[in-house]
Amino acid sequence: MRGLSASVLSWCLLAGITWADEPKSPPDLPPSDVSPSGFSDLIKRADTLRISQDFDKIIKEQTQAILINPFDAKAFRKRAWAYMVRSEYDNAIRDYTEALCVTPNDLVARDGRGIAYLERGLFDSRSNFSETFDKAIADFTKVIRIKPNDAEAFSKRATAYEAKRDYENALRDRNEILRLNPNEATSYNGRGGVYLLKKNYDKAIEDFTQSLRLSANNPWTSTTAFVDRGSAYAAKRLYREAIADYGQALRLDPKFPTALDKFAWLLATCPQDEVRDGKRALELATKACELESWKECDFQTLAAACAERGDFKQAVKWQQKALEPASGLTGYWAPAASDKAESQKRLNLYQNGKPYRDALQGH
Repeated sequence: MRGLSASVLSWCLLAGITWADEPKSPPDLPPSDVSPSGFSDLIKRADTLRISQDFDKIIKEQTQAILINPFDAKAFRKRAWAYMVRSEYDNAIRDYTEALCVTPNDLVARDGRGIAYLERGLFDSRSNFSETFDKAIADFTKVIRIKPNDAEAFSKRATAYEAKRDYENALRDRNEILRLNPNEATSYNGRGGVYLLKKNYDKAIEDFTQSLRLSANNPWTSTTAFVDRGSAYAAKRLYREAIADYGQALRLDPKFPTALDKFAWLLATCPQDEVRDGKRALELATKACELESWKECDFQTLAAACAERGDFKQAVKWQQKALEPASGLTGYWAPAASDKAESQKRLNLYQNGKPYRDALQGH
C-alpha cells in the first residue's frame, strides 16, 4: 500500500485493506472546507489537456484536485491515465487502487488497473511479469463478473493469458468473444493467433481465412490476418502460399515492419532452394530495420539475409548485435535460454561461412 495518499491510506488500513484486497467503501467523512467548484473545474480541464497531450499539467492539476477532495475517484483515474501514457505503471496502479478504495465498484478504475498491470508485465523489465499478469487477470475477471457480455474485457484477459503462455484459458476467452461477436473479423484474428501459438496451424488458417472474408473493407485487420496466415502456411511448409500472403500484406501496407521481417526471414532461410531470394530478403530486412530506426528490429533476420547473400562478415556483425544484451529486450521479452542457444548456433554457422536453414520456419 506504500505510495497511497495519507487520507485514503488511513481508512484503508483501518478497514484492513491490503494491495491485493477488494476495496471496501470509505467511512462517512466531514465535508471539505474547500469550494467544490475548484475541484470540478480541474476535473473538466483534464479532458481539454488530453487533446493537447499536456500530460505533465494533467498530473499537476489532478494532484491539486485530489488535495481538494481525496474521496472522489475521478481525479485519481484521470491522473492514472496520464501516468499510463508516460509508461509510469507503478504510479498508475497506485492511483487506480486509490480510486477503487474510494469507489469499490468503479469498473473504469478496475479495467484501467488491469491494463496497467498487463502493460507493466509486458514492458517494465523490473517487474515479476508472471505475478503481474495474474493481477491483471484478477482485475479483468472482476469486470467480467459484473459485465459478463463485455467482449473487450474478455479480450484483455485473453491477452494476459497469452502473455502467461496459458493458451487453454486464452482460447476459452477467445471462443467467448466469438460467441459475443460472431461476425467481427478481429474476433477470428484473435482466436487464430492463439491457435498459431498452440501450433494448431490448420485451425489458425481457418480463422485467419474467415477474418479475411469479413474484413474486406478493413486494411489493418486484413494486413495482420495475411501476415499471421502466412506464418501458419510457412510452419506447414506451404511456402508458396506463405509468400502470397506476405506479399498481399505488403501490398496493403508496404511499411508494416512485421510483414517485412517475416517475409525476409522466409526468403533468407527457407530450406527449399527455389524459394530463397537473398537479394530481396536483404532489401526487406533492411527496410524493416529502417522503419524501426534500427532500435527494435530483428537483427537476426538481417544476419540471415546477409548470410544467404554470402556476406558472412556482415552476417556475423548483425548476429553478434542480436546477441548483445544492450540491443535485446529484457523482462518478458527477453529471449529464453533455448532461443539464446539457437542464436549462438547461427552465429557459429556464419563464422564458419555457412548460411542458416530454418526447416521449421519457427521465427
